[in-house]
Formats: sequence, structure tokens, C-alpha cells
Amino acid sequence: LVQEIREIPKREGIGRATIEELIKGPKPETGLAQTIPSGTELLDINVKSDGTAVVSFSEEIKVNHWGGSSGEGLTVYSIVNTLTQFPSVERVQILVDNKVIETLGGHIDISQPVEKEAAVIKTR
Repeated sequence: LVQEIREIPKREGIGRATIEELIKGPKPETGLAQTIPSGTELLDINVKSDGTAVVSFSEEIKVNHWGGSSGEGLTVYSIVNTLTQFPSVERVQILVDNKVIETLGGHIDISQPVEKEAAVIKTR
């Protein structure tokens, strides 16, 4: 997972804006691959007082997923690591259509909140 840095002006709803940028995918000139499957929409995002960000995506995040353990890891940790950059977020619960699911593709358990995995981030 190679980190792409984007500047988003500080504002209310910064977590939502950040995930919407992630869904758009990387800028073409970066040469990076998209981590969120096409057609995926952000349905809801809330940060609880315990530091858990609960983020719900449309079913496309699962049904359009390309699969594989590496691909699934890129999707999950791009979401988790993007949100845990904010001081109020310690972990992320990923939902599909507002429901807890076991996994996106059979490799990473997302039935519980997931914590940041800094080891998967590479800098250029």
C-alpha cells in the first residue's frame, strides 16, 4: 500500500470527505491502483466517543471486489489507515449496507473494529 497524500481543507465532516476522496481513487499521474471497488458509495460515517469510526459502504465494496488476500488487505487497510490518521479515531468498523459482515473476500475479519496497520504503508 503506497501512501498518496492529498490536501483537504479542514472542515466539519473531514472524515466523510477523506473517504469520498479514497473512493474516487488515486490521481492518474500517481500510477497507483484503486483500492475501493468501482461503484462503491459511502452510506454513513460516525465516530463514537470510544474512538471507533463506524463506516458503512454500499454492497459494491463486496460484490465488485476483485478478491485475493492482497487485494482485500489493500481495501481494508486503505480505509482503516485513512481514518486512523485523525486523532479521534483509533479503530474502524467497516459495514456493508449498514450491516456487520465477516469479510469482504474471505481473508480479513471485519466483523470487529480493525486497528491501523502501519506496516502495510510504503512511502515513495
